[in-house]
Amino acid sequence: MCKRSKEIQSLWTPRAGDFYADVKENVLCLSPDSVKAGKIRNGFGIASGEKVTTLTPLVWLPKLDQLIEAAQIQGCCFRDTSFQFYEWVKLPYGTGGTPANKCFSSLEKVWLAFIMNTRFAKTWDDETWKSVELLPAYS
Repeated sequence: MCKRSKEIQSLWTPRAGDFYADVKENVLCLSPDSVKAGKIRNGFGIASGEKVTTLTPLVWLPKLDQLIEAAQIQGCCFRDTSFQFYEWVKLPYGTGGTPANKCFSSLEKVWLAFIMNTRFAKTWDDETWKSVELLPAYS
């Protein structure tokens, strides 16, 4: 889900402790030294050799606190955004009509789906993000 959410990936400002996946889908944790050295920029790992600089695509795996932060709506307080989330999870999600909180295996995935749906008008179909009409309450 994270790999295919370009909108979420574009929000990544690498910080120590961030989790990310490399091209081999190894999950790694960003160290403070890597942040200071600028070894990750714009979603790419940067490795400099003698004559060649190699760029490796990376996928940010946001933690729950980072997703909640990304979900905040400008001009709304945290309480209001949380209330919108808890109302949203009860709504039918996608084409199956199942509530969103029953469609995903983790709370991180539910928050990711909430952000993608309410901010970017997209829903997850188990393979990709599909554009949908933005709910009136979130437009």
